[in-house]
Amino acid sequence: MLGIYIHIPFCEKKCSYCNFYSIALTDEIKEKYIDALTKEIRFYKKENKTINSLYFGGGTPSVLDLKDIEKIMLALKDSFKFSENIEITIEINPNTATLNKLKNYKNLGINRISFGVQSFNDKELEKLERTHNKTLAINAIENALNCNFNNISIDLMLGIPLQTKESFFKTLTIATKFNITHISLYQLKIEPNTKFFKFPPKDLMTPDSVANLYLLACYFLESKGFSQYEISNFAKKNKESIHNLKYWTLKDYLGFGPSAHSFYNNERFYHENSLTNYIKNPLTTTKEKKNLDFEWLILNLRLKKGVNIKDLKNKNFYTKDFEEKILKLKNEKLAEIKNNRLILTPKGMLLQNSIILFIT
Repeated sequence: MLGIYIHIPFCEKKCSYCNFYSIALTDEIKEKYIDALTKEIRFYKKENKTINSLYFGGGTPSVLDLKDIEKIMLALKDSFKFSENIEITIEINPNTATLNKLKNYKNLGINRISFGVQSFNDKELEKLERTHNKTLAINAIENALNCNFNNISIDLMLGIPLQTKESFFKTLTIATKFNITHISLYQLKIEPNTKFFKFPPKDLMTPDSVANLYLLACYFLESKGFSQYEISNFAKKNKESIHNLKYWTLKDYLGFGPSAHSFYNNERFYHENSLTNYIKNPLTTTKEKKNLDFEWLILNLRLKKGVNIKDLKNKNFYTKDFEEKILKLKNEKLAEIKNNRLILTPKGMLLQNSIILFIT
């Protein structure tokens, strides 16, 4: 079944590390955006497709009023069939996660919450220029639990300026005390067009220190019932993200809104990073040329279950040279063959990009 991503291109404030497309919110631009968005959504009504995942990302989806989300949901329900067990996720900044807002989301049918926590350390949050602190993050999670959300994900970050092994372990400890079901773990990267790129922080962690934090998280989260199912994602049993798995397994999904990407009918296409141009013509997209077999290899090696050896052979990857290189990776404890599948170890996942270059 199909997945849908809705990009909400608005933020209260741009974080110092963020390179996702977003702009300041005004009532005038918001109305024009929603009109363009619903026009694009309704374009696909003729396809008569069923969806089993819907993801509101951004930007900051929670800056929209409830009536705005309702209008988008109405267009979606008018244009697509919703599967019985559809997963509907919305990203929320902790400082906007009021009890009333979460109750309203629940009433709309949203059943999965993703909080951009990043850290439970106030000094680290200040360095990232987040709009919340530790207390607001904890309150947000508690509010979601009080609204009976039983599928709650939080984002955490590695390599934050001033972060230490001790502070990161404390963040992990706090996170796992709550009845949350999913944790996404991302390494801070200094991206172009960000404040950190223009003014690099002086107190960044070394790559080796960040790697040690990642390995610490892998083992600690496993001990707390969170199984790693992808390089950056850990979930309780049966709580893996249905939507995100589509990205990694080359399943169809449509991305609506400026900067949103799609993979549909074996084609990749995207909207440019311009709300102005999107409003002018929301049906204009740009096609991407990709080697899908190569993408399949890269994406599947991100997954904890790895790649089936039989599939590697069918796609002509498993040559004699390839087999010899895998043996070297096994000897260095970067990969293993288990149940006839090629699987990267946690250490190997840290070096996935280098490993892909090595084996191909």
